[in-house]
Amino acid sequence: TKPKAATAGYTDGDYLVGEDMPPGTYQTSGAQAGLFELCSITTDPTDSSVMPQWKTGNKDERIIITITAKDRLVSINGCEPLTRRK
Repeated sequence: TKPKAATAGYTDGDYLVGEDMPPGTYQTSGAQAGLFELCSITTDPTDSSVMPQWKTGNKDERIIITITAKDRLVSINGCEPLTRRK
């Protein structure tokens, strides 16, 4: 099953841009509390002229990332929910 975005945000998983997650600017408050406390957000673009993004943060270290339609896939691991910035 594909992960679903709750009203509280996107949790760990892989999301197709434009299908599971709309393009936009998102933020997380950082890593979830636990053993490793490392949050990572990566993108896998469809266009070879677009560089993949890789953002990491520790607990209480805010991450802001802008997702475009060319990013194709967003992977979230170990993060507090990723929410859309207003």
